[in-house]
Formats: sequence, structure tokens, C-alpha cells
Amino acid sequence: MNGQDTIGTRLEFEMYGESKMRWQVEIVLLTILWLDASNLSQASPGEVRTASLTRQQQQHMQKLIDQVTENTDSKELTEVLREQKADPMMRKLLKEEDTRRQKTLIAKELASIGPTVIPSLITALEGSNMDVAELSRNALALLGQTAEDQLIKDVQSDSVNTGKIQPYFPGLMSPHSVPRLIQLYHEKSSDKRMMALNALECVWVRFGDARAGDAIFQAIRNEPDTNVSWPCLRTLMDDIPKLSNAKMQRFANFAIDILSNGSQKSETVRYELTKELTRFEATPRVVMTGIKYGLRDSSMRIRLSSTDAARHIGFAAAPFLNDIAKNITEPALTIASIQALGSMGPAAAPAVPTLLNLAATTTPTQAGVRLSLAQTFALIGEPASQAVPLLIKWLDEPNVTVKRGALQALGQMGRSAESATQEIENAERNPVLSKYARDALKKIRG
Repeated sequence: MNGQDTIGTRLEFEMYGESKMRWQVEIVLLTILWLDASNLSQASPGEVRTASLTRQQQQHMQKLIDQVTENTDSKELTEVLREQKADPMMRKLLKEEDTRRQKTLIAKELASIGPTVIPSLITALEGSNMDVAELSRNALALLGQTAEDQLIKDVQSDSVNTGKIQPYFPGLMSPHSVPRLIQLYHEKSSDKRMMALNALECVWVRFGDARAGDAIFQAIRNEPDTNVSWPCLRTLMDDIPKLSNAKMQRFANFAIDILSNGSQKSETVRYELTKELTRFEATPRVVMTGIKYGLRDSSMRIRLSSTDAARHIGFAAAPFLNDIAKNITEPALTIASIQALGSMGPAAAPAVPTLLNLAATTTPTQAGVRLSLAQTFALIGEPASQAVPLLIKWLDEPNVTVKRGALQALGQMGRSAESATQEIENAERNPVLSKYARDALKKIRG
């Protein structure tokens, strides 16, 4: 199995500096990795550790066991290995048909050894074998507060690799650990602070602990290092579907405070909120506040994400029409602003003069902009009839896509586009455009 040599080498290296209980459980885990589960169903308890190992593997295993037994009582070792009880279930780990229920049973066996197994389980979290790490995480969860205390202590003392522990750390915390997590957040290390913040977020979402909620919102609001705060905010955004109404209300109030006081808050935090505004659909006031202030923000990317949010809510964004129209001349915002206006439908009619002024400055090489304009005129419909002369002109465009967009827009304007009939009939002779021309003529003629 992949990783056997690495695990064996790591185990031998740690023999001389770690606790004997850690050695013992590492041997159990190492044994699991080496066993050929398909051949063990007939093995007797005494043969479990060697029944399917090669001669070289047996020698290596015996060497490891000898090193342990020199430092510990053999009765204690036998108890830890639990040949009669734990191994028959633990060896199922490598079976293809392994189920969550089996893994749960295995985790219970590991946890039943008691708190003395915690250091070894934490070490296993740092290993490269994901199955063993998952079992260890489950066992640590069963060991509860004692395991939480040890995990936090190891993180504070730099006894563990925080990068490898991070994926498991938040889910192992409970309200019991909130005070120590808050203390951990005030460490100098940004990695530790980020771990603490993510764990506090998890505790707030899972348990509704008010102290954890206070801590994460205060940290996101005031944290000077966005590399620490924004991962927590991203996770919080992902967890929106899990939030109760009360938690969602609190998150909404926090978001509104950040968005409406942009100049006083982190640009990264504002951006993370505005680009995900549509996740707040259940609380429209957050979306409307984000668009209102975001369209006027000094940050280009925030203005762009707010414009995209306006496009998403369509007609409801009509109150922001003027702000969107003002941004339309900024190259980075042009197409997004045109599309946002189009999503409002006929309500965007007041912006038609602005759109026409923009169209007059475009060239045939700006096919994307012209197509977006034609599509927006189509969505506005008859109230955009001022664009008819322009759209007739675009029927002579070299870009076929722009021509199609112009035909569709003329059709949506109905009788207001009757002056374009001759040009549309000419376009009907083009096989590529004939279908669009016929549809336009049908709508114009009623």
C-alpha cells in the first residue's frame, strides 16, 4: 500500500522521543496499513499481525514491537493492541466495501482506549493516510473535551503541524473550548489565529454559541490581516444555508454595517461580501444595501461585483439605475452595466439616451459591447424605440452576431420598428439571418 515505507520510517524515528503510548498506537495503525484484509477473515487472533505480511515486513514489524516492549509492560501493550476485540474491526478499514458504520465502530474502539490514546490520534491526523486520519478524527470527537484541550495545547506549543491539523481542527471544537480559542486567536502566529477563527465560526454555526459569534464578527470587522479574516468569512458565506433565522439575522446586520461603512472597513472584506450578495436573497435588505453602497465604492472590483448583483435581481434594481448608468463609461464596467440595465426590462427606459450615447462611441471592433447593447434594447422593448435607426445601421455590421442581436431587438419593438421593414427583408435573404429576420417581421407586423 502507498505510504508504507514513509510511515515505517517516521515511526522508527519517533520511537526515541515520543511517549510509549504513542508508539503503541502507531504500531496498531501501521499494522492496519500492512494487513491484507481479504486474507484475514480466517486468521486466528494470534496471527492477525503477521498472517499476510511478507517476511521482510514481519521482521520490520517485530523490530518495532521489540523496541516498544523494551520500554513498556507487555500486558499494557497487549491491552492497547486488543487482539481479541479491536483488530477484527480495525482491519476492515482497508476493505473496499468499508462503510461509514464500520468506520464509526472502529473509531469507538480507538476512543475506548481512553484519554491516553489522544497524543497518538493527534499524530495520526498529521499522517499522509486519509483513512487513518479520518478514523483518528472520529475517535478524537468521541473523546470530547479532553481531546479538544490537548489539541489546543499542542497548537499553542507548536507541537503539531498546523497546516495538516487545520482541516480537522474546527470540527473537533465545541462551546467548551471557546475561551481557549479566543485566547488562541490573540497569538502572534497568523496560522494559529486563522485556525482559531475558523474553529469559532464552526462552533457558532453548529452550536449557536453567542461568545463564538461575538468573537468572529469582531475579528472580521477589525482584523488587520485579511489573510486571517477572509477565510473565516468565506466559510461563513458557504454556511449560510445552515444558519437558523436568528443567526442569519445577526449575519445580515453585520453585513449591512460593513457594506454601509465602506471607507472604514477592509476592502477585501467588503469585496467578499459584495461578490456573494446573491447568497443573501432571503434577506433582501442586505442585497439592496450592498448594491447601493457598492456601486459608489472606490474599489473597481466592488463596483463590478455590485453591478453583477444588480443584474441578478433584475427589475428590483431599478432604484439604482442612475448609479449603474454613471458607471457605464468605465471600460471594466461597461458590459456588466449594460446587462444590469437590460435585466430591468422596460424599467430601464430612462437609461436609453445614455445607452445610445455609448453606442455612438463604439466601433465595429467592439462587437461584445454592441451585442450587449442590442440585447438590452431588446429587453427594454418598445420604450427603446429611439434605438431603431442605430439598429438598422447595425444590420450592415460585419459581425453576424451583432446583426442577429439587432434583428431580435427590432422585433421586440413591434410596430415602433416598422421603418426597419425593408432592411429586415433584405436580411431575410441571408441564410444565416433568415430565421431571425422572419421572426422580427412577424412581431413587427403583428
